[in-house]
Amino acid sequence: MVVTAGDTLLADVLEESGKDPTLTGRTELWATGLSFIAERPLQGLGYRAFWVSGFAPAEELWAMFLVPSGAGFNFHNTYISNAVEIGLIGLSLQMMIIYGGGLMIATYALLRPNAPNAMLLSLQVLMILRSFIEVEVFFEFSIRSILAVCTFIYAAQGLLAVRAQAQMVASANRASAHMKGLIDA
Repeated sequence: MVVTAGDTLLADVLEESGKDPTLTGRTELWATGLSFIAERPLQGLGYRAFWVSGFAPAEELWAMFLVPSGAGFNFHNTYISNAVEIGLIGLSLQMMIIYGGGLMIATYALLRPNAPNAMLLSLQVLMILRSFIEVEVFFEFSIRSILAVCTFIYAAQGLLAVRAQAQMVASANRASAHMKGLIDA
């Protein structure tokens, strides 16, 4: 019965619960956000300038989703939310921190496998995966925002230390080979 009537049953359950197929109306939120990005792509509206009481588009979305005016709400997508507020320039900088930190901690975790590196890698991957459906970084008092920046710095310092160590070993090997050449001569 579920196989043959599954879509109909799901539609009925969603309709009775007042939900749409996206469960939260994300597609409407994203469409609104994308329209604002198209209007001001480079600089955005301003940090924390969209979800403000009295701003008509925000008020319209709050009313659409039966959320009290001024209540905490967002676009449920880090990239859309941040591009609306700080534009594609700001979003690019944030993506460098998120994805650069992810790439660097992955590299560092492979070069120096230990529990702290594995944990930071796991948390960074989780943040990246959740960024497509939630807004959890780059706002005040957010532990995830602090974690993203700290992971970037920690991984960068770790990779620089690995590089310096490799250079010292290479230099020592060259000096050893040079000394051996002098002795043999």
